[in-house]
Amino acid sequence: MDGSDDSDSGLPPRRHDDLGPYEHPKYKSTDYDALPKKRGAIRILQLLPSDKSNPRIECNLITPGDGDDKIHTYEALSWCWGKDDATEAIIIRKERKYYAKMVKPNLYAALKALRFKSEPRYIWADAVCIDQDHLDEKNHQVEMMNEIYDNAEQVCIWLGESDESSRIALHFIKHEVLQLKKFDKLCESKDASRKWHALLELMQREWFSRRWVVQEIALARKALIHCGQDTISWDKFAVAVELFVEVETATHRLSEVLKTDPEYFHLLGWFENVSALGASLLVDATERLFRDKKEKRQPTALLDNLDQSSEPESDSDSDTKKKGAKEWKDFSLITKSRMQPLLSLEFLVSSLTIFDTTVPHDTIYALLAIAKDTSPKAAPGALDSSDHTRDGLEFFTQSKLYTVDYKLPYVEVCKGFIQFSIDRSLQTDRSRALDVICRPWATEEKTLARRRSEEQDKKKEEKKAARRELRLREKRYGPGFQPHQSDAVQNQPCKRCTNNPASVCDKCCPVSEKPNEQDRSSSTTGKRDEGSDMETNDREKIDTFEILDKSVDMPLPSWIPQLSHAPYGMYENAGIDGPRMNRKNADPLVGLPSLTQRNYTAAQTKKIDMRALKFRKRPKLLSQAEHYSMYVRGFLLDTVDEVEEVARNGHIPKEWALMGGWPDATGPPPDDFWRTLVADRGRDGKNPPFYYSRACEESFRKGAFASGAVNTTDLIRHERNSVVAQFCRRVQAVVWNKALIKTKEGRLGLVRKGVKSGDKVCIIYGCSVPLILRENERKDEDIFSR
Repeated sequence: MDGSDDSDSGLPPRRHDDLGPYEHPKYKSTDYDALPKKRGAIRILQLLPSDKSNPRIECNLITPGDGDDKIHTYEALSWCWGKDDATEAIIIRKERKYYAKMVKPNLYAALKALRFKSEPRYIWADAVCIDQDHLDEKNHQVEMMNEIYDNAEQVCIWLGESDESSRIALHFIKHEVLQLKKFDKLCESKDASRKWHALLELMQREWFSRRWVVQEIALARKALIHCGQDTISWDKFAVAVELFVEVETATHRLSEVLKTDPEYFHLLGWFENVSALGASLLVDATERLFRDKKEKRQPTALLDNLDQSSEPESDSDSDTKKKGAKEWKDFSLITKSRMQPLLSLEFLVSSLTIFDTTVPHDTIYALLAIAKDTSPKAAPGALDSSDHTRDGLEFFTQSKLYTVDYKLPYVEVCKGFIQFSIDRSLQTDRSRALDVICRPWATEEKTLARRRSEEQDKKKEEKKAARRELRLREKRYGPGFQPHQSDAVQNQPCKRCTNNPASVCDKCCPVSEKPNEQDRSSSTTGKRDEGSDMETNDREKIDTFEILDKSVDMPLPSWIPQLSHAPYGMYENAGIDGPRMNRKNADPLVGLPSLTQRNYTAAQTKKIDMRALKFRKRPKLLSQAEHYSMYVRGFLLDTVDEVEEVARNGHIPKEWALMGGWPDATGPPPDDFWRTLVADRGRDGKNPPFYYSRACEESFRKGAFASGAVNTTDLIRHERNSVVAQFCRRVQAVVWNKALIKTKEGRLGLVRKGVKSGDKVCIIYGCSVPLILRENERKDEDIFSR
């Protein structure tokens, strides 16, 4: 089959390579060969050789058979899905036929850049090697994701096409940053401003915002970064990022040098939040994730070789195939990772909020394989392959099986994570079990609402298409018609029938098989062959859409904290091209899960009451939408009386001083007031230093208080006082976009915007900070009965 039908034109058939990629039939979910029901079975993409200038990408998709015990050695591709549609096509060969598989432009560019010129390259790429429309298969492949990346010969990181800035950054890393003997001089050099700026731009590429990359890099034996045709080893890049973050966060030296550069002096605070970038967090996380790494990095040896920048690039920076390498592995000999995870799932989900996901479920699922207390397990389905040994060991190990199920509504995935975190906290600190509902980690509701709308529209279109297909079949064959299986296989629809399904031609439907009048008459009387399932399948398809419509995901309840309240985000600023990392909210008061330190103990020693803990879905009641309730035990502490305006951008409104009992902001500030501004903690989470009181007084005196708000940003950037700057940074981390409240009993507090007078201040057993709750009207029996 060559993808065209020229038999009627009298012209010779066209060769497949004469056809454009979009002229081939599309490679669909039904074209995938089924994976065998054995652990470790994956598909590999054989990328056929070609010159890099050739826009046509051809490949084979290798699927192991049931009796195959070997798998070809492969490299795993780590790339960014992004938000673009699948508009590019790669050609997949299958049984002498050629299909066009639609892929996203970024994946197309990666495969085009990665293929070798004279020999095939074997790649595992999730978007192609996993049938993304087969949720059971997707569940099982996610279960094996740690093994897929752990057993890859190398992970290829695709950052995107290169540009002048990326080339400057990579050259800067290789030939200057890694020369440690000259690093201090480099940090003071005005000539290096443009190069540091280029490195920052490289660190802000979209790949570094993906949540899946955390485990992809953490599990990699070896990783090579590709930016267009330029390459660098992940180890060298990671060292450069560590040095960059360390020198800026500890001394702010690079920001000070930037101020003296005529080209960049207006970019105040350009490097200020570099430690919150995805690249910085990724490097930090991958260093802390495991103990007993299979192929340990040798820091001393690496650093000893960093100064050899005048020599040709080492093998670790090149993208060549090693001769003599084994090409096939036995399934039974594939080694299991001996790396011991060190961080809990709750810690990972709470700390890696800057990393995005295309599918909301992956806020949790993308981290299961690298958490110390979870092991991903696919939900029961069509591809079940039991691992009884692992199931049995769960009882004796810290790591518990965590079900991966993309069919679940997202609200159920979130509820399951909260329940899991609470259950695990019973073994560590029951008095902080509910802190998980105070840290932002769930996909924003506005994003979910948009996805729900798109999915509903898609289902409606599929439902309409199924009805149209059923009507055409009934019109064409009658509802009782069932072609013989052998004939159905032999007689594929011709181009004429494909273009006009309502017509019937002799080429693909011989006269002997066309529905006769008896078939049609029997169908009109309701009689049909019991062996026929053509109509049944279509009816079931329509019924399935009806069921899906009724199981649409519901809005997130307030006890599932959303990423709209995350401390940092990427957005654009005046005078700067493109987005940069900025603070957008205060840090969560509860801090990250830790066995060694706690910030607060609002409930003292009162632990979560597991007998009271319940989750219950509520049906729609008249004008109220369906909602999800969480039941916990605690007590009412106080009631909100006054609410002042929000501290926008971390600036302290003048009205706050009046509410805090310091109307003129002269003299020493009231103890309760300045302690509220810093949440009664220093930047390390411990008790605040005594000089914060004096720093507060100085900040209000020189921070433009008379203009209506204390400008903490100007104090940090322009007031040459490190004590005031440290105090203001702590204030910004606590008050950014929060409001000051005063309760009926005179207590001061900080809350998110939206809190109203009359809301309740409650202490919940198992939560380390007070919570603000709003009382709903009690519903009488008449409402329930109606």
